[in-house]
Amino acid sequence: MGISSEEKKKLSKKITWISILLIAILSLVLSLSVYIYYQIDPLVSARLKETIRSSTNGLYTISFSKLSTNPFTGNVIIRDIVFKPNPQVYNQFKKDRINPSHLYEIRVDALKLRQVHPLKVYLKRDLVINSILIEKPSVRVYYDRTIEKDSSKVDTRTTWQRLSKYLSSIKVGTVLFKEIDFKYIDQRLRKPEINGIKNLSITIKDILIDSLSHTDTSRFYHTRD
Repeated sequence: MGISSEEKKKLSKKITWISILLIAILSLVLSLSVYIYYQIDPLVSARLKETIRSSTNGLYTISFSKLSTNPFTGNVIIRDIVFKPNPQVYNQFKKDRINPSHLYEIRVDALKLRQVHPLKVYLKRDLVINSILIEKPSVRVYYDRTIEKDSSKVDTRTTWQRLSKYLSSIKVGTVLFKEIDFKYIDQRLRKPEINGIKNLSITIKDILIDSLSHTDTSRFYHTRD
């Protein structure tokens, strides 16, 4: 039994409206994707810089040339990272006798985070990352223990306590440091002694930072492997 011309017109109209609806939904999704792409990166960038500043009491700052996030896959790429101490804050710490014995300066070509779960961050304040790849990090550690600390002023908070304002927990499956250029510089001597190693790769697994992980004796600096 054939379809009448009237039925064909009705079917054609339905297909047209369905097509228009699908195109409208697709356009909305694409528009939201573009909006999120351009809005989320500055927010993540600002929060990252503030977290580093706050968690180190202003001693360290972080900068980078580009931060790219994909909220749908949960992947994040940060390029040309520079993590370094603030000399003015460090000098003030020395006056207050609370300066750390080691200072770190780190430069990284690219930091790639895979499968970050944004909903857990937003709803539960739990940062869960499947893997982190750190490409060609240049690490400089400066040692200078010339002033006895005033123990009454030293910040003894744990890593989690420093970050708890922003997150409840941090979980990372795997961290790969690829082609590390590492130097340890002892500045106590008149001529600083430098020890180092190049092209070193290290894999760290199962990182957990929360309110209890610092008491877990099966972990070494929050890691199991």
